[in-house]
Amino acid sequence: ERLLNPQGWLTSQIIDARLAQLQLEFPQNLYFNTSFFALLCPNPEKEVINHSRIAGWTKPKRLPGETISLFDCSKVFIPINQEGVHWLLVSIDIEDRNISFFDSLSPNSMDIYYLNCISKYVNEEIISRGGGKAGIKPEEFRIIQKMPPNVPLQMNYSDCGIMVLHYIEVLSKAGREEAKFRMLDEIDIKKMRAGIVENFMNAVKKASMIT
Repeated sequence: ERLLNPQGWLTSQIIDARLAQLQLEFPQNLYFNTSFFALLCPNPEKEVINHSRIAGWTKPKRLPGETISLFDCSKVFIPINQEGVHWLLVSIDIEDRNISFFDSLSPNSMDIYYLNCISKYVNEEIISRGGGKAGIKPEEFRIIQKMPPNVPLQMNYSDCGIMVLHYIEVLSKAGREEAKFRMLDEIDIKKMRAGIVENFMNAVKKASMIT
């Protein structure tokens, strides 16, 4: 009901459930859940991170497939909740060595703080666990402070969660190709909401058939 309501906000539980589905669909990537950033950096404006609180999240047994390092993934997605009222996304492209943001209310003065916090996280992760099979070094990563062309923005105050999931899906499906975004209208948003509901319903049906 919340998903189908055009003014319905997406909760962390809904976003996490969809991310879990995407993790199965794209095991080459890593999809952190909505708790990750809040644990890593409770006060982004101070740009102080607490790596020890989330260090266990990238142990080999918690990574997808045969992956033994975060830096052996292709892309890493980090949904962020801003002060309980807005969702945005920071993406780490391991192969291209960049850290980007996707914010449907851009420009947002907080985005640079989020980027800097994740940059510090990447550095700490390399120091503590190494740079994966490629031996990646911290200085190889760069922060991208501008969104790609045609990244759609929200037209109201309730679609930020839908937009974050849309950004993640477009980036995931693009693989190593350049992600192609386009502007969206109300009909597109309505279809996306319905599509998420359909994915959940199909997952429930599949689970019931197995049991």
